[in-house]
Amino acid sequence: MGGQLSIEARLKSIIPQLTFDSHKGACGKVAIIGGSVEYTGAPYFSGISALRVGCDLAHIFCHQDAAIAIKSYSPELIVHPFFKEDYDTNEVLKWLDTVQALVVGPGLGRDESVMEATLSILKQAITKNIIIILDADGLFLINNHLDLIRGKKNIILTPNVMEYRRLCDVLKVSHNTPCNKVALMLGGVTILQKGQVDEVSNGSYTVHVKHVGSPRRCGGQGDVLSGSLATFVAWSKLNQDFQDEDLICCSVAASALVKECSSFAFTEKHRGVIASDIIESIPSVFDQVFGQNKIQLIYE
Repeated sequence: MGGQLSIEARLKSIIPQLTFDSHKGACGKVAIIGGSVEYTGAPYFSGISALRVGCDLAHIFCHQDAAIAIKSYSPELIVHPFFKEDYDTNEVLKWLDTVQALVVGPGLGRDESVMEATLSILKQAITKNIIIILDADGLFLINNHLDLIRGKKNIILTPNVMEYRRLCDVLKVSHNTPCNKVALMLGGVTILQKGQVDEVSNGSYTVHVKHVGSPRRCGGQGDVLSGSLATFVAWSKLNQDFQDEDLICCSVAASALVKECSSFAFTEKHRGVIASDIIESIPSVFDQVFGQNKIQLIYE
């Protein structure tokens, strides 16, 4: 890890204490742009994971054909059927003034009109005082508009192996280019490169998350990560002492949590582990990793 960054100390100041006098919203609000007729599970997994980690409210802005399905999965999520013929981006933007974190991409699909609307929202969202997490189809979208995020300190990219390769192709560098160099090429955005060992870097600080995780690679784990990360960064924005480097700390925390949840679920369900099992383990595993006495992270 380059420089000096006390991840545990920062997380202790970021993770809010639960008190009886707190109000709804005090533990954060997040928004997710995603969900299409083919992919209704991804935004649900992201949103419900955000709630299970501990944010208070989660909004999902999805295609109108996906809204009923997502609503039926959970009454806890606030679902907005946004993408339709007569959409107005202000329907989303007015809500973004009330949240601290935005996830773009889970189950979004690649319909041209949806991509166009999402890009329009993203251009304005970047100027707001929120953290933006780009995952899945959000990464596909931004590959054609890298100048939009270059140098922006409120951006986190969460590519898997194939998504990282596509990003490297756009940047015209080798697929083996280290995460910190790619982050520097993008002006210091934060990248959480997913793999057997997750790597987090903004070009100045680089951290390798050493939690083992699970040998079972079921669909939806990336969505669990994006939602979990959204809650951590929402907490960081609510902290009066917010620092840009907190995005590194939050990315490490989310990575560690999801890997530990995957490991826990695997001990119970083995080959049968699905994303819902991982999500179900979040509350108990969170207490083990981020208990009040000591935060237990494994990284270098």
